[in-house]
Amino acid sequence: MKNKNIYIAICFLFGFANSYGQTLADYLNEAEKNSSQLQALQYSYESALEKVNEVGSLPNTTFGAGVFVQDAETRVGAQKAKLSAKQMLPWFGTLTAKKESAIFKANAQLNVIDYAKRKLFLEVKKSYFKLYELKSKAKLLQAHIKILNTYETLALNELENNRSTMVEVLKIKIERNELTNSLNTVSENLKVKKISFNLLLNKNEKTIVNILDTLIIKHEERLFNKDLISKNPKLLQLENLESALVKSELAAKKEALPAIGVGLDYIFVEDRPVANLSDNGKDIIMPMVTVSIPLFSKKFSSKQK
Repeated sequence: MKNKNIYIAICFLFGFANSYGQTLADYLNEAEKNSSQLQALQYSYESALEKVNEVGSLPNTTFGAGVFVQDAETRVGAQKAKLSAKQMLPWFGTLTAKKESAIFKANAQLNVIDYAKRKLFLEVKKSYFKLYELKSKAKLLQAHIKILNTYETLALNELENNRSTMVEVLKIKIERNELTNSLNTVSENLKVKKISFNLLLNKNEKTIVNILDTLIIKHEERLFNKDLISKNPKLLQLENLESALVKSELAAKKEALPAIGVGLDYIFVEDRPVANLSDNGKDIIMPMVTVSIPLFSKKFSSKQK
């Protein structure tokens, strides 16, 4: 009974385990590789990274082309067509604030991946050590049954020599039958747990599961260190989301400020049939600056709220 309790305690104190063996390390790698949840979260993280480039880009550049239906006569010739290009520029720091907000959101998504991976690893370890416990129980029961078989042989010999009674033999058989039933129960439970373990790793349920024969434990390791709380992925996620909101609010404030636009018009001018005319048919280049003022700013105040 004492040995049994020791094995159960080992199973629950898996946090102290220093060496899980290459087998468990491989299982953890397989679980991470085969997890559809982690793959989906990874795609979400990559999508969040692309969002950084999306929000940090300038608005679309506007290009235009036009033809004068009626020629606009000038001193140097008639205007025939016009090409134009214009680019709006948000207020200083707007794009930077948006990019920083998107970066914090992407980091928060990375924290979600870390948390999901830790949960998965924990489930794999718990399942693995449960298998270790059942295998150890089975070995103990088999050893006890083997001892009882020896006792039964000795008891039968004693019975033949009239130094024992049939009652003693029956007691041994009854105890052995009870242990055999327990062994069958443990064996069936072990089969079921192996199937669950394979399904947890997203593998074929009939895949062979290798279990360590010995578990090395370093008792001097601390089970809990409060300094590690600051590295908890859930807390880091909340911190990143908070920072993202701060930057989003700043971006909303800057969006309420005027936007500046720069542009260029190029007008094609036809030559005039006039000799010695200065700048005859010279095309017109006209740089432009525009200002977009958000007079109706309720939507920006709503964003800030």
